[in-house]
Amino acid sequence: MRCVRSVRIVGRWQEDYRDSVSRRHFNQRVSFPDGVPKLRIGGRELTSDEIARLTGAPDGAQIRMERYGGEPTLRISHPFYAHDSKRSFIKTESGGLALSNDLLMLNKETAPRGLGLRIFATQAQQAKELGFSSIEILAARNAMNGYYTWPQYGANAQLEPGFIEKLPPGLKGATDLQELMKTEAGRAFWKKEGYSVECSFDLRGGQPIMATAYKSWQQLIKQVTAKKISLKKWTGLI
Repeated sequence: MRCVRSVRIVGRWQEDYRDSVSRRHFNQRVSFPDGVPKLRIGGRELTSDEIARLTGAPDGAQIRMERYGGEPTLRISHPFYAHDSKRSFIKTESGGLALSNDLLMLNKETAPRGLGLRIFATQAQQAKELGFSSIEILAARNAMNGYYTWPQYGANAQLEPGFIEKLPPGLKGATDLQELMKTEAGRAFWKKEGYSVECSFDLRGGQPIMATAYKSWQQLIKQVTAKKISLKKWTGLI
């Protein structure tokens, strides 16, 4: 049973509905050894809390801004990470802005269970609020399992024609990763036969919501609900 903590807000009490791991590690208590980076999105400068949430950094992280090819890249250090994590920014073909998760490898010995999902859900919420169109991810195989983990979080990509040809009868008709993620058989087939792939989590909404965005958000909400994760203090689905 999840404990619900009361928090006093401006002279009144409200309930903190976050799960215990989220309450313990996701309060934007991060440090900026080189100063808070000057990042402007949508015509205004981001706050330190917004930068922390955009990176998904857990409490205790150190965030520095570096530049590669003149473009800003955020480097996040934390004992929960096997290597420093990186986030950068990409201009899309339509003129929008995408967030790139260049590197995220957790230390299995120190990271709490479900930390990766909490990191990504935090990023997705903040990136959408700031007007980003997507989060771009290289879902790698070989020594890493990102090829399987990221699609479970809602990242999507079109399946290669050669892979589609190999689909068993029960999975025929699937054209993207999220269509495979719908069923146990699809997930099992991808886990066995899947490959490294560049994925995208579509953040766009609207009325009606974009079909690709619906697939991404539907899968992410399914995951956080199944794992009883809640990152919002007062309201919201996640």
